Amino acid sequence: MANSKIKGITIELGGDTTKLDKALSDSEKQSKNLQGELKGINTLLKFDPSSIELITQKQQVLSEAIEATRGKLKTLEQAQVQVQAQFEKGDITAEQYRSFQREIVSTQKKLNDLENQQSQLNDVLNQAESAYSSLTNKISNQESELTSLKKEYANIVLEFGDTSDEAQNLVKKITDLSGELNDNKTRLNNAEKAAEDLSQSLKKANDSAKDTD
Repeated sequence: MANSKIKGITIELGGDTTKLDKALSDSEKQSKNLQGELKGINTLLKFDPSSIELITQKQQVLSEAIEATRGKLKTLEQAQVQVQAQFEKGDITAEQYRSFQREIVSTQKKLNDLENQQSQLNDVLNQAESAYSSLTNKISNQESELTSLKKEYANIVLEFGDTSDEAQNLVKKITDLSGELNDNKTRLNNAEKAAEDLSQSLKKANDSAKDTD
């Protein structure tokens, strides 16, 4: 919350005269709520750091927190000239003026921290996307390899019979590769289902937010 020393400062915003702390109250309340939500998400991420759902939620909350902090910083910057003038005229004390300046520095630092967190999170999401692409490519290659092995097996059976060593070696390769392919397809399906469930969850949340407007 804003430093209590700035509560006595009055400014003009949009043609209206208001107390500075009142002008900041909405963005500060939103920021406080988002910080609480972010803390809860970070706690859960400690137990499941690879959860795409939690990572995506954190990205959304960070974006909202950045927007709220930018709003507060914009209000402070708009008030800066007026506060400077009030200090020079003796309408506010040196302590109030210094508190105001610290509030700007503190808010800018908070914004920088949030943006750094967002940048780091984007790197994590990009890595997750790379992992998804890598898995889909691996599945495609395994499917091609399996098709080739089956054709090779058919030729071996025709030439040497299905009980030949050559045929039995291929059976083992085909069986092992089929198992790996099925495991990878299951991983991919689970990831895609989680992404779809998250998408539906976010859609419901957005619809709910619109209904309350």
